[in-house]
Amino acid sequence: TALGSDVTLPSIVPVRSAGAASGNDWIGLRTTDDSVLKAVSRVPLFGGFLGLGLLLLAMGSMWYREGR
Repeated sequence: TALGSDVTLPSIVPVRSAGAASGNDWIGLRTTDDSVLKAVSRVPLFGGFLGLGLLLLAMGSMWYREGR
């Protein structure tokens, strides 16, 4: 609660295209076939962190070399 006001969020539920899309304490999202999820791919973060570390190491060594 913020400043004494009691705020409740409605729950979000999927509904069929012919059903009601709202109620007192819920919001309905109509399911359509406008877009279809084909695949989900995952990319490991370790390679990105390793590349960032190498980049920072290279920049730091160049900065050190320039200062000598």
